[in-house]
Amino acid sequence: MTSAGNGRRGALVPAAAAVGLAIVGAVTLLGPDVGAPSPPGDGQAGTSLAQLAAPTPAPPPPSPAPATDPPSTARVPSDASAAGEEAAGEHEPTYPAGQEPWRPVVTGFATDFAQPAPDWSTRVIRWTSDYLTEQYRALPLERVPAATLQDVEVVATGEAVVDVIATYDTELRLIIRVEKSAEGWKVAKVESAE
Repeated sequence: MTSAGNGRRGALVPAAAAVGLAIVGAVTLLGPDVGAPSPPGDGQAGTSLAQLAAPTPAPPPPSPAPATDPPSTARVPSDASAAGEEAAGEHEPTYPAGQEPWRPVVTGFATDFAQPAPDWSTRVIRWTSDYLTEQYRALPLERVPAATLQDVEVVATGEAVVDVIATYDTELRLIIRVEKSAEGWKVAKVESAE
């Protein structure tokens, strides 16, 4: 090789280095998608032509509104206790007023409860859970109140629990809880409302 060939080779190296630096500089300044328009106010070309040409996906259709139960026909006083509402549950099946499946149990129990007679425990325990059945079998007849049922007011209702207040003509008021079991609706708890 001649010294003239070495001179050309020596001139090519700095020229190739300059071209390489120019390309690296252009890529750094303009980004990887050279030639893609930059969004307004954006100093870097970060959006590719494919992203700009792609249609914007349509938003999903709104989901249907959840079905709501028709309003309950049961009377619920505004001062119902939170504990009674929790115990009664959140979802309430609807029945025509006065035709709820638990109503004959509540009415029958409340009527029989305040009519003392020799067959009192037999009449009352047909409506009660096993726990109350044992208590009422042992209750002395002289402790049974004598009164006439006036009204049954629903306090809280749910799928398997209902709380009511039974009001009598003697101003006796009882809170009665009925619960749904395998045997049907049964009175599970009774206490004075006073």
